[in-house]
Amino acid sequence: NSDATLSYSLSKEGVITYDANTNMVKAVGAGEATLSFIQDANDTHYGTTKRVTFTVSKYDQKLSWNYELSSEDRTLKIGDKLTTNTATANSGLTVTYTSSNNDVLQVDPTTGEITALKGGSNIAITATQSGNYKYNEAPSITRYFTVISKIDATVVTTLSATQTNTLTL
Repeated sequence: NSDATLSYSLSKEGVITYDANTNMVKAVGAGEATLSFIQDANDTHYGTTKRVTFTVSKYDQKLSWNYELSSEDRTLKIGDKLTTNTATANSGLTVTYTSSNNDVLQVDPTTGEITALKGGSNIAITATQSGNYKYNEAPSITRYFTVISKIDATVVTTLSATQTNTLTL
């Protein structure tokens, strides 16, 4: 009930905003900020300052593969491409992919597309999301793949001079 001027200040930008018209506080990022209300002194009232400290935490996020691969889908042949190996973050942030051995199984870091280059087993493709000002880093998720080679061999048997069998491995 004073005629003294009332003002406010924020100790840190990017954590909260304050709308003096509606008297509403909004969280906009993680961290800690103090909102100070200052009433200047006048002829009839002493000046005063009231402080409210807000601590805003980041949201957790989770990654998930768009669909589960069967064990057959996780065995690739040299030259195969897998374009459906994508993961999503429930935050909507971009997921990044890495391969434990790019010489055997190469992965596009932004699309998750896999190309099998040469034989090998137990090759890990890992999806990660590092977070931002609003979200914590997501726990990474990993899928393991095996790359086999295509081998065509002609086997000639000695049972018959005209018999030839083709064996595909």
